[in-house]
Amino acid sequence: MGVFSRRQPLRDLLSQDTCGRGCCWFVYLPGRVVHIVLASMAEAPRKKAKNYSFHPEWEEEFIFTLVKDKSVCMLCHQPQALSKRGNLERHHNTNHQKFKDCYPPKSAIRAKKVQELKVELKAQQSLFSKPTSQSKAATEASFRISHLLAKHKKPFTDGDLFKEAMAVKADTVCSNFKNKEDIRAAFRASGFDMAE
Repeated sequence: MGVFSRRQPLRDLLSQDTCGRGCCWFVYLPGRVVHIVLASMAEAPRKKAKNYSFHPEWEEEFIFTLVKDKSVCMLCHQPQALSKRGNLERHHNTNHQKFKDCYPPKSAIRAKKVQELKVELKAQQSLFSKPTSQSKAATEASFRISHLLAKHKKPFTDGDLFKEAMAVKADTVCSNFKNKEDIRAAFRASGFDMAE
């Protein structure tokens, strides 16, 4: 660059360069170079994402519990969109005003009632999960029998193959039963050969 003069425009003294820290400008003045770092105009500062997490003490305080990342009221089973203290407190105070009178906060009676409600909710949810596990077991048994038929390359009319298929089915479907060993013993006594 040339020598600095008062009549020389400032844009002639500036030169844009990159130094790894974003958009940089260098101003060349007589005897020294001034390094100016400018923040990029395109990148606006990002807002920090708010993360609301359920606190275990809210179970007894507001009678809520966490079910699959959602706060659910144990009294009316209504889910809340966000696990914010204010949302849970508002729901509890507006919908369940009498609960506070019957079960005072931080009392043994309230703690016992919360545990009872939690057990009831788990029992109600297990009603839906048990048929699902039975359905999965039936599907698995179907696939295992199909694999057995394909492996032997025989029709299902063969007696020995039919017995083996029924043994596979019983083993798969009865895998979650408490008396699984009794069922296996009954199959062995009747002539079926259970797969171990």
